[in-house]
Amino acid sequence: MIRFIGLYCLFFMITIQSCFALEVKRIGYLLDTIESDYRNEVDYKKISNNLFKEINTFDKNLRIYNSGRKAFLYKENSLIKAFNLPENNSRESWKNVLISLIEIASDNSIKINNNYDNFEMHMVKTISRGLDKYSRTEKTSQNIKKVTYEVKDDVIVIKTFAFYKGISSDIRDIVLKNKHCSGLILDLRNNRGGDFGEAIRTSDLFLDDALITYSIEKNDMKKYFKSSKGDILEGKSIAILVNRLTASASEVVVGALSEQSRAIIIGTNTYGKGALQTIHNIDDNILYITHGFFYTPSGKKIEDVGIAPQICTGIDNKCNIANKNPNNDILIGINLIKNKIG
Repeated sequence: MIRFIGLYCLFFMITIQSCFALEVKRIGYLLDTIESDYRNEVDYKKISNNLFKEINTFDKNLRIYNSGRKAFLYKENSLIKAFNLPENNSRESWKNVLISLIEIASDNSIKINNNYDNFEMHMVKTISRGLDKYSRTEKTSQNIKKVTYEVKDDVIVIKTFAFYKGISSDIRDIVLKNKHCSGLILDLRNNRGGDFGEAIRTSDLFLDDALITYSIEKNDMKKYFKSSKGDILEGKSIAILVNRLTASASEVVVGALSEQSRAIIIGTNTYGKGALQTIHNIDDNILYITHGFFYTPSGKKIEDVGIAPQICTGIDNKCNIANKNPNNDILIGINLIKNKIG
């Protein structure tokens, strides 16, 4: 019986240690990813201070006092350990301190032990949200609305709320199935973006050997994205509907097709999110890291500016407030396509 209890305790200790090792591994992975992907210089001292606060928030019995040169980990009123803090901004140095601190904090917290998954996501979210307004961690969505379409007055009307994986193929199939129609309306109102690559591939469907966008990424490196030869709609008119919630990947498509004189834009000003982000999966979460910013083919900035439509259907002077009847923009698009404008 004693032997059984001993083996059970050993198994329990190994399990707990594996759990913490996994946590430390993920924190290390996040810091390495930020170092390689994040566009701006990383302030590891700031990241660490945010994590210190988060540990205290998660378990009120733990407290970390930061003197600038050292971090002191307390449990209630007892000092557990003092950690020397790096004097430089070396990722490896700060990572080693954080890993050691998290290990020891975990060993001294029943609450962390019993709520490991929640504790882990506190750490992950704290790191990502402390970078900029776009870098973040979100739960993987299982309810992405796919493309819907209908044919109105011999015009294909395609509606989508996100640029999910495979959307360019779905749009291609719809267009080729209805190739006899006189044109296309691509309704990107309330489309907040999504996969940058899918936005490039969607633009490529309707452009013939043209620049889609370019990005300025880490270390000010410029990267150009061009379409291949061939337009699946063979030059037929396109209208794109936009509003204040048309953002990010959607704005790639809007900018490319409008500036390459391939589509006419109808609606109100777009959101103005020009951030290019890398995407990493962590369990059932997605980590978004700002990698750079993208621009229209002519070099216009999208971030904080957005794209103005050629035909404004807004009800205010700044073209930001949309008309309450969403069908009006569709009818305008159909009329323009019928007159071969766009």
